[in-house]
Amino acid sequence: MLCQGPCDMSEPASHECSGHTHIGKVRAENQDCFAINSEYNIYIVADGMGGHENGAVASKLAVTLAEAEMIKLLQRYKYLADDPDGLNARISEVFDNVNRHIFLRNKGKRGLSVMGTTLSAVTLVGHRMLYSNVGDSRIYLFDGTRGQLKRVSRDDTVAEDMVSKGINTIELRESYYQNQLTQAIGTKTYISPNTGYIGLHPDDIILICSDGLYNMIGQDELDQMFKTCEADNAGMNDLVDGLIQKANDNGGFDNITAIAIRV
Repeated sequence: MLCQGPCDMSEPASHECSGHTHIGKVRAENQDCFAINSEYNIYIVADGMGGHENGAVASKLAVTLAEAEMIKLLQRYKYLADDPDGLNARISEVFDNVNRHIFLRNKGKRGLSVMGTTLSAVTLVGHRMLYSNVGDSRIYLFDGTRGQLKRVSRDDTVAEDMVSKGINTIELRESYYQNQLTQAIGTKTYISPNTGYIGLHPDDIILICSDGLYNMIGQDELDQMFKTCEADNAGMNDLVDGLIQKANDNGGFDNITAIAIRV
């Protein structure tokens, strides 16, 4: 199921999950899009960019294509269930195909007419989470045993590259480079998806979100919201609604999208 614009989605599944997207308080249009496919345990978030509704078109295209191709992949390569590296290689090919499709749609376009999007995807296979991303929509994992929240995805931004070179992250918080992407779906001929996998345990929680959420909620505050959710045994609907509300309370400067999955 794909969702764009005013949307709240909760599906019965082997894993409790919920997704919500909100326009925020400033933007005139919601260019975020997400999908939850409980049958195949596929979860996707995209944050579009481009003028004249092109960002919304790009994010919807990316999510629709990625979900369809990932379903085919999981059907075709069942024998790779115990080979996460092999499966991630195939998922990278899915990202490449999505990128190629949108890049060709951009042929001959200039300036604001060029559309692009971030793309972050999670699929649960056995007791593992396989994750992939291009851009700066993030994937977090809350360790239910240790009560710790950590980011597992990599931001494709100039700021992230600068941090890796030892530049102070506090300085970057106010930096022009924080939201300058080094790669996105549809804007270049080739991309290099960030991929990985992690073993999961009961009561772990996965969060996939656009930058409109994490830019409005500091790491400490985000961490505390997950700890409170775990302590109160709150549902994923309550967690997602709380995250969206907190991001709006703190300014809501961008579109806000979140998917939460409890293992």
